[in-house]
Amino acid sequence: RMNLMEREFVFLRLNDADFAHARLRGAVFSGARIHDGKFFGVRAATANFSHACLKGADFRKADLREADFTGASLRGARLWGAKLSGTVWKNTVCPDGTNSDANGGTCEGHLRIYGGRES
Repeated sequence: RMNLMEREFVFLRLNDADFAHARLRGAVFSGARIHDGKFFGVRAATANFSHACLKGADFRKADLREADFTGASLRGARLWGAKLSGTVWKNTVCPDGTNSDANGGTCEGHLRIYGGRES
């Protein structure tokens, strides 16, 4: 497993990047563009994804407790089985395309993606 805890990936373009099963606790992805990124099973509690574009990212079974998705785009992302307690959702584009601010300040309950499949 890659240990990338507290590393910075600020404003980087990392489309299709493979972080599967990496340790990303406290990592900073602010403003990054990571379309179709593979975050399956990552440990990313307290990671900062603010203003990142994470369209189509695979966060299945990821630990995202207390992660910050302020202003991020998660359109089409898959979050099935992810741990989301304490996650920050402010002006976040949810996987189903809705905005967290219009959903009571959360994307939980709006994790459906295209074609009605559950993320």
